[in-house]
Amino acid sequence: MALTAMRPGRLRSRSHPANSATRRGYDLPRRGRRPTRLTRSRSTRASPAEILVTADRRAYSKAIRILKRARAAAAAADEADQFVDTITALRDQHCRRPSLIAMLDKAELTGQTAA
Repeated sequence: MALTAMRPGRLRSRSHPANSATRRGYDLPRRGRRPTRLTRSRSTRASPAEILVTADRRAYSKAIRILKRARAAAAAADEADQFVDTITALRDQHCRRPSLIAMLDKAELTGQTAA
């Protein structure tokens, strides 16, 4: 078993949860706090395209939440046309996933500019 040094006189194995969590991009709690679970750091959040690699409804709903926030951000930045192009490309890429297309329709992410 390989050990890594924590502080002088204390050793921790490489398989320790604190070591593996930091390698996967998770933030560890500050000393003295004990969270119920590790939180993913903002710099390692997945994009909708990465989430949609998995074909299930939970992944779809997560991607829809991100896309709704992206739509609001694009509208605030006057980039609505570019966002519409992105949604159109996403719908074309995943045209054989009817539940995803239905969820995009329900969320009004149709790939058309609002009149």
